[in-house]
Amino acid sequence: MTTYSTTLASLIQSVAYSFDDCTVCTPSSTGTTGTAICTSLLRANDYYNGMDIHFYSGALIDTTREVTDFVLSTYTMTFLPAVGTAVAVTDLFQLHKKFKYKQYFDAVNRAIQMAKNEYLLDKKDDTAYINRLTNYDFESATTGWTISGAGASEAISTTHAGLRTYSLAVTSASVDCYSYQAVSNPANYRGKTMTVSCWVWCDTASKAYVSCYDGVTNHGATSYHTGSEDWEELTTTFTVAEDATELTVRLGVKSGTITAYFDLPILAESSAVELTIPTGFKYISEIWYESAAGSNDFDCEISPLRWWIVKDATTPLIRFADVYPLGTGFRIIGQSLQSALTGDASVCYMPPEYVIQTARGLLMLQRPEYEKLMAPTMSVAGNERRNMGICPYPGSRGVWEL
Repeated sequence: MTTYSTTLASLIQSVAYSFDDCTVCTPSSTGTTGTAICTSLLRANDYYNGMDIHFYSGALIDTTREVTDFVLSTYTMTFLPAVGTAVAVTDLFQLHKKFKYKQYFDAVNRAIQMAKNEYLLDKKDDTAYINRLTNYDFESATTGWTISGAGASEAISTTHAGLRTYSLAVTSASVDCYSYQAVSNPANYRGKTMTVSCWVWCDTASKAYVSCYDGVTNHGATSYHTGSEDWEELTTTFTVAEDATELTVRLGVKSGTITAYFDLPILAESSAVELTIPTGFKYISEIWYESAAGSNDFDCEISPLRWWIVKDATTPLIRFADVYPLGTGFRIIGQSLQSALTGDASVCYMPPEYVIQTARGLLMLQRPEYEKLMAPTMSVAGNERRNMGICPYPGSRGVWEL
């Protein structure tokens, strides 16, 4: 399927150019918070008064104001209200007179809305792990993890990065310490068999460990890294107590000013494999998985007969007929709808010809003088719309409205 990519700024400029209603400018020198200077503006004094000035690139991107004065001798345009920073030479802008910028913005998004049920987009989701923990790869620093223990510290590190860009360095002081994350709704896991696992690097034996505390027992706290100065996977499987009050994974280091590095901690039900359907997906076409857990090489496809969609009012899920090794990553390939464009840099993946022609036709409806031009414009848009209808991929398994 052909992939199109056009920014909102580009679409609006194309529509406006079709009405001879777009002047694109690059400031020739630094202005102020209320003025822009551009030597390519050559009309008489006050010619641009009342026009919309919209900044589509630079620090002032997505900002629209109204021109109140123009002085040709200095090429200076005054606008209100003032913006937050002085207009720089990198703050590219455009001018509109026949239609307001907001009218162009609304017309483009209405064009997208009109075709949303006829045009679907290819979409590949990022890796989705069977994991009840968040920020398990520490790409979001220490978000979701809390250090416990007097004098202890934690920080992301690239010194010993395991299977991703960062690992979590936990350093003890004179007492034992651990970094922990508690799972929401622990009562949902009572009586279930769970597995906790993590890759650990340490240069001192019997100091680093991984465990899970359910409010009754600290499972796995007796299995330690050997101090091999290499990555070792520590894992334990346990049954959550029937009266569990929490489910907290601990990345622990014993006392003695010892630093251990942790990567990809995982907490998962040992017998259940399910994934939350990525936001925005309308059809699921293919699912691939890693031949080796944590490798990020998705080279094995799962037969469509081995997975299915569970529709739920709040969280649609994908479930599997087979069991996969703990920590296996999945890549979901499917189709989604084009979202509304919210800013100048927003990308539209629908055919630009359709969006431009339809937006142009919608604007014509607002101006009687364009009535004679309506028929050919809407005819072109209609042809584009018919040409872009995309059926679901063969073998698509899940269909639902978002």
